[in-house]
This record gives sequence, C-alpha cells and structure tokens, in this order.
Amino acid sequence: MPALESNMDRKRREIQAGLAAHEAKKVRLRELLVSKEAEAASLGLETINRKDLSVVLMVLTRERENCEVILHGSADIAIDRILVMGLSAAEADAQILALADKYELLKKQEEVLREIVHLRAALGIGQGVSTQKEEDLG
Repeated sequence: MPALESNMDRKRREIQAGLAAHEAKKVRLRELLVSKEAEAASLGLETINRKDLSVVLMVLTRERENCEVILHGSADIAIDRILVMGLSAAEADAQILALADKYELLKKQEEVLREIVHLRAALGIGQGVSTQKEEDLG
C-alpha cells in the first residue's frame, strides 16, 4: 500500500509547482521582451539603454496625436497648422504625405514601446536595465 502524503509534503509539492510555473512564466515574458526589443530596434527605437521609456512613450504619443490632428481632424485645424508653419500649398501637400507615413510608423513604435514598458514592469526590470544585463545578473 502506498504511503499517504502528509499535509506538509502536499504543501511543499504545491509550492514547488507554483514556483516552477512562476519561473516558466518569467522565462516566456523575458523571451517576449527580447523579441519586442528587437522589433523596436527594427522600427528605429533604441530601448535597451534608455533610463525612462515612459518619457519616450509620452513623446511618441504626442507626436502621433499631432499627426492625427492634421490627418484626421478638421480641415480648418490642419489649415491653421500649415499656415503657422508657413508652408506653400505644394509644401503642405508633401508634408501631409510625409505625415501619413510617419503616422503609421509612430503607431507601430508606440504599440511596441507600450508592450516593452508593460513587460519590463511585469518582470520587475528597472527602466535602465536591458534584458541582456538582467540575464547576466542571474
């Protein structure tokens, strides 16, 4: 007849299983973070050595919102902004086309950076510490 598991043995087994699951989740999150940091780099963002990504995120959000005002807001507001910039009609047209491309890039950059900020927070990684440095620390 098999020996009955004591309450203490069961508790220890449950704790060990929980800790192993937590560690596996951290490994998955760390792999996802490395992937997102590589994606950010491919989009022209340098995230690894940044001290405060929330500031970069705020700047990207503001830039995207400014693009939205001109691209998707009322024509009157867009005209006012173009006049303030002192652009001719041809320059304004070129500016709008350039903003359309920039807007799509900003949306992607903002999304990836937001994910990186959340992943770092979930992993308890400081804003100025890269994933590579964290791995070296153990």
